[in-house]
Amino acid sequence: MSSRVNLRLRLAYHLGNIIERQAEAFYREFAEYTTDQLIGRLCRKIAAEELAHQTLIEKHLSRFTPFPLIQMELDILDSGKAYRSLFSSPPDPKAGVKEITEYVMDQEKKMEALYTGFISDFAAASGLARLTELPELERRHVKQWQKIRDR
Repeated sequence: MSSRVNLRLRLAYHLGNIIERQAEAFYREFAEYTTDQLIGRLCRKIAAEELAHQTLIEKHLSRFTPFPLIQMELDILDSGKAYRSLFSSPPDPKAGVKEITEYVMDQEKKMEALYTGFISDFAAASGLARLTELPELERRHVKQWQKIRDR
């Protein structure tokens, strides 16, 4: 694998790690503040799953030797700016179920898109096989929220 592809892969893992941390923090915090017990339980469950995703990504990220970021790397990270803002503007915990579920489903769909692109871009990378399950896990989160919305 070329050094440029290796660098892009490392930064993609890094971006995934940032997003999983944000998602996990969102779900944990939202679980504390929501007054809907079903939403609270689902938030705690998904927070644990996001932590597991983060652990998986960190395992792959640890294979890379850390080194200082240079401008090219910062530019690559900057291209992921839209994804870094995921879960950063949540609705009020007292918002209606429809508003909450629509927000969360949108964020999860964006995470799925990130991972689908990630897998497409780096299909030949070694060790990527375990990460191919991440888009499906994010789709599962969307389905769980759809059930809440439609109850």
